Amino acid sequence: MTRIEKLSKFLPEDSAALVLTPVNRFYLTGFPSSAGVLLVFGGRPDKAVFFTDGRYIEAAKLAVNDCDVQLSDSSLARIKQLLADEGSVNVWLETGITVAELSRFVQGIDRFSVSAPDGLTEFLTQTRAVKEPAELVKIKEAQAVAQAAFHHIADYIRPGVLECEIALELEMFMRKNGAQASAFDIIALAGGNTSKPHGVPGETAVHPGDLVLLDYGAVCGGYRSDMTRTVAMTHCGECEREVYELVKSAGEAAILAVRAGICASEIDKTAREVISAGGYGKEFSHSTGHGVGLDIHEAHTLSAASTAVLAAGNVQTVEPGIYIEGAFGVRIEDMVVVTEEGCENLTSITRDLVVL
Repeated sequence: MTRIEKLSKFLPEDSAALVLTPVNRFYLTGFPSSAGVLLVFGGRPDKAVFFTDGRYIEAAKLAVNDCDVQLSDSSLARIKQLLADEGSVNVWLETGITVAELSRFVQGIDRFSVSAPDGLTEFLTQTRAVKEPAELVKIKEAQAVAQAAFHHIADYIRPGVLECEIALELEMFMRKNGAQASAFDIIALAGGNTSKPHGVPGETAVHPGDLVLLDYGAVCGGYRSDMTRTVAMTHCGECEREVYELVKSAGEAAILAVRAGICASEIDKTAREVISAGGYGKEFSHSTGHGVGLDIHEAHTLSAASTAVLAAGNVQTVEPGIYIEGAFGVRIEDMVVVTEEGCENLTSITRDLVVL
């Protein structure tokens, strides 16, 4: 069953979905574009239409196989006609669209009941969370590029190099070695800045004895990877090493707990208990992980508040951390694929402390 067929089967037969967000359009059609509308009818997948503008129409006709492709000139009028022809009453939009987009369709196809119910977005979110084999191939490709970048940057980092230079070097290496882009804004922090979980690389230089935190990923075929390693420059202090080993143990315990059927909150609890037992519970200030795919943050979040249950095919990060304000921080992040028996760790870079 194609992805459009799955969506069509989910929709009531008197309803249709207008998919507007680029990431969900790409997921359903396999075609990336900055503009377009996908119209899918409940119970009639063969009637689906992808509308796009003149910049993409030729490429879309060549690439999109699971629905008709039409030029978007006067698309609202054409959508109204198609809805009327198919007897649709309700039109569903995603909850992630802008107010302006919602207003455009409410006013533009006013003969129909237009709304943005949670159900459509939830269906797409949960469907995307379980990766197909072809998706896993692309995620693994992205991770392979990121791991090659780690080996490269380990040789590049030296006393005196700036955080922003490290980030730029990672970006350039990944782009030169098969990545479409960086998966997100690279985090490269040195010394005291490592206590900021999502700090921004700046003009701070690496000094002997510093910890250097590297959080980054690559994009291949539209899919993303995510990893974090914290390394030491020339030597590592006793307190820093103690914290590093605690974070490492927490991550390893959490990875061992990952399996299909377990609640996401249990993974977070496992990591948090290890860190709390070590005396740093208050310094673990974020969730233990998140899903990864076409977006860098997808279902499921590994947090105490999560009610999600993991399923085989979910791709999750496991990334506990300890951040001591004004001093230093440590995060170690692996990316795993959930299986029935446990998980497959896609991150093969050593979790032991690397001293450069």
